[in-house]
Amino acid sequence: MIKVNNVNPKALIRIVTGADVTKGALLVLANETAVEAAAGVATQIIVGVAAESAASGAVAIVYPVIGEILEIDYDTDGTKTTFTGADIGASFDISVASHNYFIDPDDTAGPLRLIAYDNDKGVAQVMVKALYCAVA
Repeated sequence: MIKVNNVNPKALIRIVTGADVTKGALLVLANETAVEAAAGVATQIIVGVAAESAASGAVAIVYPVIGEILEIDYDTDGTKTTFTGADIGASFDISVASHNYFIDPDDTAGPLRLIAYDNDKGVAQVMVKALYCAVA
């Protein structure tokens, strides 16, 4: 699950879902609806993070991600399983497993910009690059 820090409740987005969505999922646009993102999100427009679960065709409440700091767990299945100071400011993609979202330290072609990390906890703080964000 992705956690959005410092949420502005007045800025929440409401959008119809194109499939079931899970709380904490990263949502992207697909045929004018919101669906859960898959790995390789670098070519999609990100709506935000689901504030709650919603059924297909329902109106989902979504945290916008423009200018927000997100917390996301590391994907530790690859060859690179930690970050270093040299990674700060670099771009990374996501990986997804059973509605759980992770930052992929091996994939440096994605919408997430690393701003802080905690290798002991396996948690990164990231921002979504504006190029990938939908504007409400």
